[in-house]
Amino acid sequence: MRIARIKYRGGGAFYHVMNRTAGTHQDRPFGPVEQEMFVKLLHKVQRFYTVEVVSYTVMSNHWHAVIHVPCALPSEEEAVRRYNSYYEGKRQIDAEVPDIEEIRARMIDFSCMVRDLQQSFTIWFNRTRKITRRGRLWADRFKSVLLDGKASLWTCIKYIELNSVRAGIVENPADYRFCSWGVWNGSGKHPFGRAFFKYVKCSLGERARHWSVAEVADELRADIARTMEAARKDATGDTVKAAYDEAKRKPAIQLVASRRVRYWTDGAVIGSKLFVQQVATEMYGEDRAKQRRYGTGELPEGGKLFSLRCLREQT
Repeated sequence: MRIARIKYRGGGAFYHVMNRTAGTHQDRPFGPVEQEMFVKLLHKVQRFYTVEVVSYTVMSNHWHAVIHVPCALPSEEEAVRRYNSYYEGKRQIDAEVPDIEEIRARMIDFSCMVRDLQQSFTIWFNRTRKITRRGRLWADRFKSVLLDGKASLWTCIKYIELNSVRAGIVENPADYRFCSWGVWNGSGKHPFGRAFFKYVKCSLGERARHWSVAEVADELRADIARTMEAARKDATGDTVKAAYDEAKRKPAIQLVASRRVRYWTDGAVIGSKLFVQQVATEMYGEDRAKQRRYGTGELPEGGKLFSLRCLREQT
């Protein structure tokens, strides 16, 4: 898939990345200890890479994250600082090191970041089993979906934060401590707050420009409630609005399980129709892009998202 070679737009690009473990859908190799270690390593790789995590969820056999990939290389000074911090004295470099340009380029490569994250976790996982384990842990190379930072970023964040609800683990995603929303509710601090607030406020547009942290949290809480109510078969416009208003007034979230949406993990590009068509043109050329089929779907809370159908291709 040539999507990885597309030039990042403007200030960068957003992706939904995910992967699952090898084995059957019934295998559940990750318990609380493993999930906590995965989150710990996710924070650790952030010290090296300038790729920013916006939101995440770690389940018992798979994980999701929304990330922002910058288009600009870090400065030599920042690259040296990040490198030395990541290796904690075990390796040290300065700006005169011969491969400094390769190091800078690697720091914006999200494929390298995910590889390092999963390899580090696999090494720890294999080493800490009661019976020594060897071999691969992950079923395939990770999947990635290019997101429209305006049309689909907010919706994708809600989707991955609600994984634990759809799986029937909790009724309220705030009670699930292995997702960024659960950590935020439990500690009062978003684990990747700087990136989250910066990009989410831009995604929400003019109305959110001057919102405080609390106002962003209130909106996410209320919008999750609205999305879940809208997914109910017996939902009406009045009940959807009532769910939103009620969540705005109260800190507690009452949610119901919602359907899974395949394009969040098996699509290639998601966003407005114009965004998807522009990316398709870059990937396939203008003639082939015109021949492509674009999926479209109504969002439960209103509006539409379009997707580039590459459901059987690695992204």
